[in-house]
Amino acid sequence: MHEEVRHSSCCVRIHNYIGNSKYHHVQIFSFKGAVLVDEMKLSPKIRFDKNKFEFIGFTDLSKYTPENQRKEKGDHALVLLFQPYQGRWIQSIGAFLSKDAASGHVLTQIIMEATILLENAGFYVDSVTADGAQPNRGVWTALGVKPGKPYCTHFVDPTRKLYFFSDFPHLIKCMWHHLLAQKNIKVSNYEREWLCRLIVFINTLLYNFSDTRRNGQFEILGNRFNTR
Repeated sequence: MHEEVRHSSCCVRIHNYIGNSKYHHVQIFSFKGAVLVDEMKLSPKIRFDKNKFEFIGFTDLSKYTPENQRKEKGDHALVLLFQPYQGRWIQSIGAFLSKDAASGHVLTQIIMEATILLENAGFYVDSVTADGAQPNRGVWTALGVKPGKPYCTHFVDPTRKLYFFSDFPHLIKCMWHHLLAQKNIKVSNYEREWLCRLIVFINTLLYNFSDTRRNGQFEILGNRFNTR
């Protein structure tokens, strides 16, 4: 896994991709899309690559690697993808190793560089999607993204806007975990039916991926639901 997510050049990957002849026939609107940003935790591991004669597994965020982390084992994978609004293809554009979750400042720099490289390579990046974790919220704050203004001035074209979206499934998962952690939830009569329907929806989405299964049934607010 560490071999796959070690730092790779965004610029090289992007130019190799758009230069591939099998994509020359694709119409220009198929290159309009979003940059997707996600992180996952890894088990720290260092190994020596005898072919490249280098150690793999240390924190590597390219030129954005904090000096105090250069000799630390990476335990988080940071991956950036480009996905068009139309079309079934998806392209990875960068993979990095970080010590703990990358900071909001580092993420901001990486997202800016990835967006600029993509635009220079002929893509049109109109939005960035990430989960609602604190580092990603730091990116929003740094770029002036806030409720009522979910965008910033585009890094390449000041006449355009770059929108930022929070990953909806992650919001659902966070809400579900919050509900499970609370022994008592106070809601008004008006909110009762809405909350019950929402919980059924959440449980249905997460049933096959969660350790909270209860034979397909659960009870909340005095109502028993069957998700099978």
